[in-house]
Amino acid sequence: MIRKAVRRLLEEEGVKGKKEISIAIVDVHTMRDLQMRYKGVDYPTDVLAFPIGGRVFGDVIVCADVAEEQGREYGTGFLKEVIILVLHGVLHLLGYEDSTKEGAELMLSKATDIADKVMGDGKEKAS
Repeated sequence: MIRKAVRRLLEEEGVKGKKEISIAIVDVHTMRDLQMRYKGVDYPTDVLAFPIGGRVFGDVIVCADVAEEQGREYGTGFLKEVIILVLHGVLHLLGYEDSTKEGAELMLSKATDIADKVMGDGKEKAS
């Protein structure tokens, strides 16, 4: 389901050709370490994205613990929240930024729209 969502997003964004995206789902301790190493902050985040360029598009790292917490908080459930976060990371790889309210809202809207389309009724399904 994650692969299907990423493919759909890339298609809707007009990305041509084959692209390799590495997706990792990590625990809170690993995410905190990555945040400290690459962002200089000592707390975990929900998703990090590292663009590479060319055919190897980049890396997207999602924190499972934060996704689970946010899934409960937002009522999306774990799987849908992971998909939304992966798509958010891919949007960063595409150059989208969430440093403004408008940018963050646009990214959330795009990611949620794709997740809704891929998951159907929005309820968690095994795939």
